[in-house]
Amino acid sequence: MKQPAQQSMSRARKEQEQAMLQSGQFPDDIGLLPDTFILPRSPRERYNWTIRKRWLYTRFWEWIATYQLRFMTRKPRPRLQLSHIPALAQDLHTRTLTAFAAGDLTPIQSNLSQGIFSSLKSRLATREPNTNTSWHLLATLSSPKLVSYKPILLPSNSSDKTAQRDNWNLQAVVRLHTRQSLQNLKKTAKRGAGGKMVEEVAVLGKPEVKEVVEYVVLQKVWRKARAGEWGLWGFTDEMTLARLKREDARKMKSAAQAALTG
Repeated sequence: MKQPAQQSMSRARKEQEQAMLQSGQFPDDIGLLPDTFILPRSPRERYNWTIRKRWLYTRFWEWIATYQLRFMTRKPRPRLQLSHIPALAQDLHTRTLTAFAAGDLTPIQSNLSQGIFSSLKSRLATREPNTNTSWHLLATLSSPKLVSYKPILLPSNSSDKTAQRDNWNLQAVVRLHTRQSLQNLKKTAKRGAGGKMVEEVAVLGKPEVKEVVEYVVLQKVWRKARAGEWGLWGFTDEMTLARLKREDARKMKSAAQAALTG
């Protein structure tokens, strides 16, 4: 059950978030971090020099930010434990889709960012009455792979240089290649023995089986030199040459507008 990629924040929300950051308030969910870049799997685009150059540039600055997080923050400094992230992503992915299919997000709510929790909750509200689904992970077709690890230092109004490095948002993107099944179910109620109402679940048709490649985004917040827990932020997509050109054009337009408005 491939989930839609989360969209970038609207301009109004970006302005609101920026105002909060400048005032020293730090929201947990500030959207997909800027310049998150997932190298495409298609050989034609994967080895395109424009895409490859931008990916190398992005990875370089991700490495710099990771170094700063690991060695320039207040002690006790964080242990990155990068090797643990892929398995954690697969676990959160499985638990989230199982809960969503069952129509009850309560077991996983504390592990979800506010954005994806609200999105999944609104999708559940549009389901037809007395219907449900059953989701299963049938096979992991290739090992989960960490494809992006991006820390971003949040702005600070503190005059203490050490405290200026105390607040971070971290996002890690993991590629999952799996085979999944989704079964539609219909709930009915009938009167059973003793006159009690009994709920029955009927299977509708055959299960839909798909091979899926997904990019799961995990997020961890780091506030006042204290690390939170990894949670599921959402999903994203591979970069494509067409998308890269659109994003560059949008950035140039925004820069030109900013220059005109002074």
